[in-house]
Amino acid sequence: MADILAVKAEILATNSDVRAVQAELREVKLELELKIEQVRSDLEVKIEKARVGLARWMLTGWVTQTGLLATLFWYFSSGPPGG
Repeated sequence: MADILAVKAEILATNSDVRAVQAELREVKLELELKIEQVRSDLEVKIEKARVGLARWMLTGWVTQTGLLATLFWYFSSGPPGG
């Protein structure tokens, strides 16, 4: 009978330890989820900044290219200057 009580006490102690580990794991999980959300937010901000920067460079390139083509078209369609 004493052996059964000792085993039961061991099982109860083990259950208590398991519950403590589960609680710790829940805390770690919540911390990780928070960190993941922070990283996700930071990445969204960085991606948006990169998108805006790329759009500016593309617009600048298009305007420059259009101006160059218009200048070349004007230059070659009206003949060389002074001629």
